[in-house]
Amino acid sequence: MNSYLKKIFIINSIFIFADSLFVPLYALFVVNIGGGAELAGILFGLKFAVTAAAEFFVIKMRDKYKLDEFLLKINFLIRGAAWLLLLFMPVIPVLVIAQIIIGVSEALGTPAVNALISENLDDKKHLREWGISQLTSYIPQAIAGALSGFIIALWGFQVLFLIMSILAFIALGLLSLHKKRSII
Repeated sequence: MNSYLKKIFIINSIFIFADSLFVPLYALFVVNIGGGAELAGILFGLKFAVTAAAEFFVIKMRDKYKLDEFLLKINFLIRGAAWLLLLFMPVIPVLVIAQIIIGVSEALGTPAVNALISENLDDKKHLREWGISQLTSYIPQAIAGALSGFIIALWGFQVLFLIMSILAFIALGLLSLHKKRSII
């Protein structure tokens, strides 16, 4: 496996860990700030609806201009900022705005990371390297899911959002520090 692909897997693992800290406790957070189960479901669905709508524009833009790494960086930046927003203003209207922002950032980041992985797979190792890609996603998701409840129980949602933001900015910094592998 080439070094660029290893870096993408590591960076993406950090970001997936951050993103996965919130998922199992999303409904609890909504209830904690005054919403109910219905609102939690609606807002969770809103993020995916926004992601799907934004994806139509991103697909065309990415393929036309080859902005994969740039879009991934923007995703890390936007998501980290949205989580900081929730840290400082944990209220329902801000959560609605954050879900929309996160939906747009996911539409930028998901195709970008998939394109970077696809463009940098080694010849005759696609199955193995896509498997490693999945492995480096599932492990951070499992660990984050298990740890998130303890983080909230011990320190609260504010610390969780701070950790998530810091990890998103670390992923952004790591991606910004290295040069992209040239495709021949």
